Amino acid sequence: MDVKQQYLSYLNALDRDACVSLIISSLDEHKIDLFSVYTEILTHALDEVENTDHNVWEEHIKTQIVRTTLESLYPYVIKQGPVEKKAKIAVVCPEGEYHELGGRLVSDYFRLLGFEVYYLGNSLPKHELIDLVKECKLNALAISVANFYTISALNSMIKLVNEANPSLPIILGGRAVEHNAQGIHGNNLLICKTYEDILKATQAVTV
Repeated sequence: MDVKQQYLSYLNALDRDACVSLIISSLDEHKIDLFSVYTEILTHALDEVENTDHNVWEEHIKTQIVRTTLESLYPYVIKQGPVEKKAKIAVVCPEGEYHELGGRLVSDYFRLLGFEVYYLGNSLPKHELIDLVKECKLNALAISVANFYTISALNSMIKLVNEANPSLPIILGGRAVEHNAQGIHGNNLLICKTYEDILKATQAVTV
């Protein structure tokens, strides 16, 4: 069984210790590289967590397992990411969006690509957004949306940012964005479905 299948097996067994130990030992023993952990394992784990066939309690346990795995990886991200950060980006979720793991994962992508990253977690009140953009002097904003019911809140966020900073790139991702792109409105929007999309979007960010 390869590392991906073994991790998903442990995840379905709700074994947090086994999940984290597997990833750390596989990295330390060079059985897998960090990039593959994110793109080949954890992205599939997120799909497993968001599987609508789960009981709510099971989804919550799996969410915490993946969250712990992500946090355990950050020392590796620091080692592999550039020391000098080229730009500032914040990763947020719209008000009412509580599925933040996709944003947490992508924040590590941005760090590996050389950004100083401010990760704000779930459900950012929209009235806080403009202060965030100004006070942190952001070069880009990333918004993660998994829940279709928060598309309206997303559009409100985009409108506020467009009005306050018309040139600021807004990078969008998440299940709800992928499947409802026609319902999202605004300017300077960069919709991402894959790591390659994220890489291309960050190349459009100017300092």
